[in-house]
Amino acid sequence: MPPSLKFKRALKTAARFPVRAVSGTRSNSFAPLPNELPLVILRLQVLSCNNLLSKDKSGTSDPFVAISVLNTRQNTPVVKRSLSPTFAPKDATFDFPIYVSLAEKLGAVELVVWDKDFVSKEYLGEVAVLLEDWFADGRSFGFDDLDNKVRLIYEF
Repeated sequence: MPPSLKFKRALKTAARFPVRAVSGTRSNSFAPLPNELPLVILRLQVLSCNNLLSKDKSGTSDPFVAISVLNTRQNTPVVKRSLSPTFAPKDATFDFPIYVSLAEKLGAVELVVWDKDFVSKEYLGEVAVLLEDWFADGRSFGFDDLDNKVRLIYEF
């Protein structure tokens, strides 16, 4: 079976069974095959957050967003003293390689919003964008494609 058909079938299967990567485990179950090259690169951009909870005594928060795909995690910069942060595209655009061997394990992109404190962080909210939502209309677009106007908006 050609890799493209295998990948498409794996994506459909994965959409029915969301998988959540568990942090803190030593398992390497989300590693691609040795010397495997990515089939595609999933590029995500975090634009903003609105009406976040206040976690600091000043009545604001210092939010940042952690984005996870399988066992890969990347963070936006911290925006100081804001309840509705906006992120610069150059600092909040992330690439995640997608491998055919891991396609069946894809389930969701997880976005967790945190308040950064001096010593630790406090939870503000999270959302999981299921695989079926990535391709909701049955079409896919390049990141810079002018027809790529879909914006996913989630409220906590």
